[in-house]
Formats: sequence, C-alpha cells, structure tokens
Amino acid sequence: MQPAAQRSTSRRRILIADDEPHVGCILQTLLEMAGFEVDFRHDGIEAVQGNEPYDLVPLDIMMPGASGLEALEKIR
Repeated sequence: MQPAAQRSTSRRRILIADDEPHVGCILQTLLEMAGFEVDFRHDGIEAVQGNEPYDLVPLDIMMPGASGLEALEKIR
C-alpha cells in the first residue's frame, strides 16, 4: 500500500472489512457522509485482494476466509 502522503488525492480512503453487512453499511454511510471514500469487503480474503492504497483499514477479527488478524498480516 502506498503511504497517504505520496498520493495526489486529498480525499481520504478507508477500507472496511466485516462479515456483518449491517455493521459495514452503517460505518460506510457515516464515513461517506463525513467526506471519506469508503470501500467495504465482506471477508478477510476480499480485504487483501487488490493493491489499492488506503489511509485506514478497520478489520473485524472474526471473519470467514481469513480473520482480521490474518488480513492485517498480509496488508502490512
């Protein structure tokens, strides 16, 4: 992931990974209303796919496919 300081966009990007759709929907809605660009993934495997840079990645610990801790290890 590319550090935020190296990107040209001023809009902050957040990736939310949670297997509970209602939790992700609430977080996504609130963060988008606050001006953030938000992507939502439903499990740990989806969270680590792709190579897009994010400023913040809140992860649920218990998710199918890969736990939040496993996803964090791959993101780092």
